Amino acid sequence: MRRSTLALAGLLVAFAPRVALAAPTWKFLGPAPLDVSQGPLETPNMGPTAGRASSLAVDPTNPDVLYAGFAQGGVWKSTNGGASWTPLFDEMESLAIGSITIDPTNPQTIWVGTGEAAPYAARAGKGLYVSTDGGATWQKRGGNGFDDKAIGKIRFDGANVYLTVMFAGMGRGEPCTNSYSDEMGQGLYRSTDGGNTFTLLKTGAIFDIEIDTSVMPHRLFTSDFDVGAFKSDDDGATWQALVGLPTAPNAERIELTISDANPAYVYAGLGVNGAATVYVSKDHGLTFAEIPGAPNYCEAQCYYDNSVLVDPTNPDKLYLGGALCGVWGSTDATSAAPTWTNLSAFNHDCGVNDANWYLGLVHVDIHGLSVDPSNPATVYASTDGGLARTKDSGATWERLNQGIGTVQLYGVCVDPNDASVVYAGSQDNGIMKSAQGSLTWRGLYSGDGGPCAVDAGDSKIVLATIAGGSVYRSKDAFASTPFAPTFSADPSTCTSEPGCGDRSAFIVPLVGDPTNAHTFYVGTHRLWKTDQGGTTPSWKAISPDLTNGAGGVQCASKSFPFGDDVLAAIAVSPSDGQTLYTGSAGGNLQRTTDGGATWTKISKDPLPNRFVSGIAVDPLDPKRVYVSFSGFSVDTPLTPGHVFRSADGGESWSPASPPGDEPVDSLVAHPAGPGLLYAGTESNVLVTTDSGTTWKPLDDGLPNSAVYSLAFHKKSSVLVAGTHGRSIWSLEFPLAELSGAPASLKFQAPLGGADPAPQTVLAHATLDQGSTVEFTAATNVDWITGFPVAGTAAGAEGTPIAVTVSIAGLAAGAYDGKVVLTGKSNDVVIPVHLDITTEPPAPTPPEDVDLAGGCKCDVGSASGNGIGSFALGLAALGVVVGRRKRD
Repeated sequence: MRRSTLALAGLLVAFAPRVALAAPTWKFLGPAPLDVSQGPLETPNMGPTAGRASSLAVDPTNPDVLYAGFAQGGVWKSTNGGASWTPLFDEMESLAIGSITIDPTNPQTIWVGTGEAAPYAARAGKGLYVSTDGGATWQKRGGNGFDDKAIGKIRFDGANVYLTVMFAGMGRGEPCTNSYSDEMGQGLYRSTDGGNTFTLLKTGAIFDIEIDTSVMPHRLFTSDFDVGAFKSDDDGATWQALVGLPTAPNAERIELTISDANPAYVYAGLGVNGAATVYVSKDHGLTFAEIPGAPNYCEAQCYYDNSVLVDPTNPDKLYLGGALCGVWGSTDATSAAPTWTNLSAFNHDCGVNDANWYLGLVHVDIHGLSVDPSNPATVYASTDGGLARTKDSGATWERLNQGIGTVQLYGVCVDPNDASVVYAGSQDNGIMKSAQGSLTWRGLYSGDGGPCAVDAGDSKIVLATIAGGSVYRSKDAFASTPFAPTFSADPSTCTSEPGCGDRSAFIVPLVGDPTNAHTFYVGTHRLWKTDQGGTTPSWKAISPDLTNGAGGVQCASKSFPFGDDVLAAIAVSPSDGQTLYTGSAGGNLQRTTDGGATWTKISKDPLPNRFVSGIAVDPLDPKRVYVSFSGFSVDTPLTPGHVFRSADGGESWSPASPPGDEPVDSLVAHPAGPGLLYAGTESNVLVTTDSGTTWKPLDDGLPNSAVYSLAFHKKSSVLVAGTHGRSIWSLEFPLAELSGAPASLKFQAPLGGADPAPQTVLAHATLDQGSTVEFTAATNVDWITGFPVAGTAAGAEGTPIAVTVSIAGLAAGAYDGKVVLTGKSNDVVIPVHLDITTEPPAPTPPEDVDLAGGCKCDVGSASGNGIGSFALGLAALGVVVGRRKRD
């Protein structure tokens, strides 16, 4: 058997043999937990860390039974006092948890309000759920009226159930992510029938509800975000502002708590003009007075993390939890001159010694303080780093995050040579690296970590980002960790680094060139490049402002009407390093085909002006590009959709969206398969094998958490997903069987005339979700020439193989040969028939070629089937197809 000598550059990939052809199942990679105790800041107190915890409830009859809620990590249960945990909520519609409350009349009945009500980080949920069997099963209550909102608090008043409901968003980027207009549905609600139906008692962004049951009628207290605090003495019919507390525009979020030991004592902690203050009422909330000397416990972000807890047996014993300076306590909070002690961050006085925050015993950003009702000395803190507990009123602390996988990822990247080596950046838990064979990952650097990238030529060179636009570089795969960035746009810390002073996103985009060693790109409001592995002097700006400018983020959302535009996504063509695409938070798309010398704006109808969450370029064709958008179509009603495709470099666009109005938060193309893409949504990963014409879920084993980052490992055929609440998962695709189309080829040419036009065979993988198969191509006759000898088939569109015939030296007549595609487990034989006539052939009509979906040709025709697909898939790589020298 003779083999063609023409190889297709860039498609020869080695794959390990696999035997299973069943649908792949997601595998959990961790972190569960993250270990930052050995990190570069030498923080031995930090211990095991998880993602942001929003609430915790202790079984009043068994203190070993705990229920914890996480920002987008669902509900977890422990039956051994926090030594181990089990997720209970992974299959529910939303894993964003705002409140967990145990029914005071039955500890087996657990109430969960979905949607995290942390303003400016609020995440929409899917309503109210109840379990009557300790979390084994769940039922939705209250219908769908609380969908796409956040339930912050659940409280009981005898048989009545009260809910606070706030605005919330979904998707990446704050603007244009609300799923409803004018914040309809916010307020305080009450149910008198066990949660089946609810009545609205008060409108507004209600954050808190507390009930004084010692007075008749029961007194209701609420706080309205950015408005003030109120009380009602007539079951919610009328409301009066609390006397002595600040009101808008000075007051921010207000946290209220009532003493169980003496209900006349009501405490309020709030932010006033950017600083924390604490107030107390000793007359059941009729009047309030400021507590002197209280610490600035939540500093300038009381809107985000603010918690106040009073000891259930001592009305003068108060706990405060907030931002960098940990948990504070006082045992004489209502005295004329109360004393305050920092219980978890020694020698920290809130705002002065912030640089030493990492020495604290409790992770920063405390969202909730809970007490064991059977032992008030046991207090729990729900933080951005998971759960912590003290059993001695704050003298000592322990972390309770062992086995909890709830880290909120912003970016993941994989060592190109080893799929088990994964790096990631996460919300308030910094940069991290996988530990082979363990779910416990190593923390590398603190803060809010973002995207990362590994050098295509030297996998020891790794770049990772920290919030505000700082890029950290390692040249030894983070065996040691640098303390200074090589690039920084962070105005609070940067001095002379490249990028200092640029307008940038909180989480900046960073990518590596997949084909050029040492080449990376990072985006501020312009694009920066390094071709020396990210060293400080090598960063150069290669563009003007590629965004809509200051105030350039605008959409129909009224919660976030505008903002400064910044770059949000970058893509480099795998087949042409000079072609790059960028996208901004305001929907501005730009393209360069000369490495940044010139730029063209390509954002146009039907593209929306929402947050660009991902850009993917076809592995073979730099002009074939896809873009994804987060947010909701309802916020850009004239330009709906979440995924779009272009076959001409963005000069024109067509819809390629999955069905429904769910934000798409990430997008990646299979590195070997044209038309094969993966999209991360708010609850799933989707795959398309036909350039977005159809989509289907890849959800076998993956929790319903938002997927903010995707990476495909080419050598191992592994897809890695970084969720924003359930850590990191991987999906290994089995090696597929090989198939080919069309089933046969027919050529016709006149004797002594020109060779007939090339035709195309598409090599397919029988499992089209992402499975691949390595193949070789050969022929049994020497008049068939021109196809690559090897390649990789992936997806339904198939990998194009050019087939040409040479008639030189052949007499008139009929000839038969074959092309044989040889895969790992099977061969595909495609008969080739050639007719050499003595009369010129009749003219044939031109083919119908769909650049987005491949060749639309008459299978088996003599018209040169597949020319368009061949030109798109092969000529773009510079492959010369021609006659092979005869023997």
